[in-house]
This record gives sequence, C-alpha cells and structure tokens, in this order.
Amino acid sequence: MKNERLIGFILLFLGLILIVGALCLVCFVFTGATRPPQLFKMQSITVLIPTGTGASGSIQLLPGEVVSRLFNMAVWYIFMLFVLSAGGKIAGLGVQLLTQSKVSS
Repeated sequence: MKNERLIGFILLFLGLILIVGALCLVCFVFTGATRPPQLFKMQSITVLIPTGTGASGSIQLLPGEVVSRLFNMAVWYIFMLFVLSAGGKIAGLGVQLLTQSKVSS
C-alpha cells in the first residue's frame, strides 16, 4: 500500500518535471533566448531560370542558414511535443496509482 503511494508520487512528480521542463525549453527557443540543437545543415534553395540567350541563371529563394534553422526548430518542437506527451502519460499513471491506493485503503 505504502509502496504504491510512493511510486505514484514519484511518477506524478517525474511527469510534472518533464512537462514543465519541456515547456520552458520550448519557450526559450520560441523567444530566441536559446537555439535548438543543430541537427541538420541544409543547402540554399535555388531555382534555375533559363534566359533567351541559351544560358541559364539561378535565383536563390532561401539561404541555407534559414532553411536549416526552420527545419531544426520543427524537429525540436516535434521532439518536445513527444516529451510533453510522455510527461502527461507518466503523471497520469502516478495519479492512477494514487487514486487506486486511496480507494483500496
């Protein structure tokens, strides 16, 4: 009985720590206080444009640094969403253990 309550509290606090930590990290990246981890380095997006003289020119649509930053931020937010979801599930398990031990007492 006591072990179930102790494990329930540990899981609840662990889940809350994961949720709060992920939210803080997302807010820091969103406000520009920190940068997301540099997982990918992309090249610039360029488009070839044919000219009338037979030669072709190219136009750079997005610089590689911008594409890399956007892609890294998207991957970071998806990972933090996974961490938030896992924290919610862990906290939910802790609450279930706490309510289950209270009902059976």
